[in-house]
Amino acid sequence: MKGFGRLPDRVLFGLNLLATCVGLFFIYDAGFPRTIEKSRSLVPPEFRTQLLAVAVSFVLFLLVSRVSVAGLRKFAQFWWLVSFVSLFLVWVPGVGFTLNGAARWIGIGRPMIQPAEFAKVAAVLFLASVFADRKRWPSRIKKPASWAMRLDMIYVPKLVRALPALWVLAAVFAIEREPDLGTSAVLAFVLFVMMWVGGVSMKSMGVAVALCAVGIAVLAFSHSYRVERITLHQHRWDPANIEEVGYQTVQSEVGMAEGGLFGVGIGPGRTKHLIPAPTTDFVMATVAEETGFVGTAGVLSLLAAIVWRLFYLARRAPTQFGSLVPIGIGSWIAIQAAVNSLMANGTLFAIGVPMPYISSGGSSLAALWIAMAAAQVAMKPMPKKEESVETDRDRRGHGRARVSRA
Repeated sequence: MKGFGRLPDRVLFGLNLLATCVGLFFIYDAGFPRTIEKSRSLVPPEFRTQLLAVAVSFVLFLLVSRVSVAGLRKFAQFWWLVSFVSLFLVWVPGVGFTLNGAARWIGIGRPMIQPAEFAKVAAVLFLASVFADRKRWPSRIKKPASWAMRLDMIYVPKLVRALPALWVLAAVFAIEREPDLGTSAVLAFVLFVMMWVGGVSMKSMGVAVALCAVGIAVLAFSHSYRVERITLHQHRWDPANIEEVGYQTVQSEVGMAEGGLFGVGIGPGRTKHLIPAPTTDFVMATVAEETGFVGTAGVLSLLAAIVWRLFYLARRAPTQFGSLVPIGIGSWIAIQAAVNSLMANGTLFAIGVPMPYISSGGSSLAALWIAMAAAQVAMKPMPKKEESVETDRDRRGHGRARVSRA
């Protein structure tokens, strides 16, 4: 266990480990009734798979945490390229797998990996590397004498600077086509957060938000089942919808309401017997029903503590790259937890976003542990020679490098 003595932040590691253990507990609790009914077994298959994922995640954490800051930055673009290519392997016969109408997995012989989950951490590292090196866009540019000069001096350089964001947007579109609207929305949100903290100008952000809003509207209504799910969500309690499009959300709402303040106790919850995905996207229905508001608040507080710790570390990172990495990871966990909670209590329509650490899913858990290892690496001080070059170029008076607005 010598490696843990060198961790820059043991609090973050401890919170990560605790959240993983809480997730294992509720995955078992939500999954065992159906397993007993089907196979007379006391161990749900989701729990066994998650245990294996914990072991793999632990190994990946140890491996990534041994990488240097320079190594993390050096290979960030390569890791993103590999992740980007893997998003398209889901459609390759013999490699990709389609389950329940969604092509989201790759593996040899059986589904093993969900590339979209790893694209989140790869995108954070890639964008952090890009924005950490970005130079200031001139605040004043001499007015070009012609349209051709304007194209050469302004539009082409702006387009080149936008290429990394466009690359990530291409990944967002690829994930949406699987189809996986929830994960694509989370990745898009992370992109905008990274653009904001990376120094993109308000004008450029405004253009990006407007274009993204149009894109979201088009994608949201590109499939008939999405249109039905969105438009009928507010009418999910109608007799015509309660057993069809609104069934899972309605059952989740009922279970969460029956939990009250302290819950009905561990084990006797009814919701996990009724909904089709009790250990994945709607695991919080079981958490709320059996542990009540107190237990739900405890789980959300644990995830909030992880996010807070990441943002806390971002303010104390020795470099701009080290600051951007935990901000990106924290925003990813925060938006995903918020969307899952709102989906489980019926505020949002079902969008297919798992609760970080708590929902079953080996790829999701492994990606989170890799992200936490990357955050630990980002907190390491850079070698003096590299640090002096970066701080001389970018320091803005707060003890760490800053990237100016672009």
